[in-house]
Amino acid sequence: MATYRDLQDEVKEMNEKYCKKGRVEMRVQRAYGGYQVQLVSKYDKKGRPLSSLGSGCASITSGFDTAKETLADLYKSNSKGWLVSDIKFYNKKK
Repeated sequence: MATYRDLQDEVKEMNEKYCKKGRVEMRVQRAYGGYQVQLVSKYDKKGRPLSSLGSGCASITSGFDTAKETLADLYKSNSKGWLVSDIKFYNKKK
């Protein structure tokens, strides 16, 4: 059974793999009794967003589900190439 900690660890590993030098990063958001992985902008030293996302976010996984379902959805989007294509799209300059 996957837990919130497993989900956080997997997102951390994927951030190191895909988002280390980019303008965006993945974060786990908790709401409505579930979890969702979102792509958010990194910020510079002055607090300005670096990517075209601005202060918004893009959902990587669908809906707010249990940790197990969110982790499975994250693996699915990674295996189909959606994750990498989203990261490349939002890493563009403003």
